[in-house]
Amino acid sequence: MTTLGELVASIAHETNQPLAAIVANAGASLNRLTAATPDLEEVRDALGAIVTDAHRAGDVIHHHQVSLRLELAAALQNVLGDRVQPG
Repeated sequence: MTTLGELVASIAHETNQPLAAIVANAGASLNRLTAATPDLEEVRDALGAIVTDAHRAGDVIHHHQVSLRLELAAALQNVLGDRVQPG
């Protein structure tokens, strides 16, 4: 379980970086488009960066060849929890 946790943390970190860049570039593009005379070259560059970062995030999942196999015992007790709130 420790190894699985470390792998998940690594993948999460590696995907969060390009996803954060995607959000930042999308926000910047929206802001630039609201200008009286938008700089379309800057918007085009930011959109290109979004495409690049999206491919990078996808590559992280693909290069780690992530797959999940779940094998549980038949009589496990239910566990109550909050999906949003970390343990």
